[in-house]
Amino acid sequence: MFAGLNDGGEDGFLASLEPLLGGGAMLVLAVALVLSAASTMDSVYSSTAKLVVVDMGLVRRSATWGRLAMVATALGGLVLVLVGTDDLFAAVAVSGTASLFLAPVIVFSILLGRDVARWSLLVTFGLAMAGSVVYFLEDSGYVAWIGALTGVEHSYSKLLVVTVFILAGGMAAFALGVRRRERAGGRS
Repeated sequence: MFAGLNDGGEDGFLASLEPLLGGGAMLVLAVALVLSAASTMDSVYSSTAKLVVVDMGLVRRSATWGRLAMVATALGGLVLVLVGTDDLFAAVAVSGTASLFLAPVIVFSILLGRDVARWSLLVTFGLAMAGSVVYFLEDSGYVAWIGALTGVEHSYSKLLVVTVFILAGGMAAFALGVRRRERAGGRS
């Protein structure tokens, strides 16, 4: 906020910080951003491979299929760069939105210890992927669906709408997909 107030609203965020922080601090910030991006990419690739190969079981369990999932993820990210965004903050928002399918997993499977039907995870994953695509399209200016449906116009307000939709849909899918556990001597 301080940087935005001091630049008169004309420069971008990083350009606003440079006169305030100086060259040395900007170099440290740039290194931190690069390391953060590399760490995020590593996490995305390994998580995608585990999700597709191990958790969802969409392909045979092998290192080759895991690597192919990683390559497909990298190509998908490249497509996003080629069609209109090179904004780091938008990239973080899109990847964070895509990872929202994990929230119901954490709540139902880890915290509550429930077994949930496979379709629940697939529905939630689909909602998260669709939500991240819609947010990307909105943020890049290709569509204006969220504003037309809800009246919100700010980028982060649109992100909030998408997040609430994904979380509500994912939690509902998991609630409907909870399996009953069998007890010795009968069903529970």
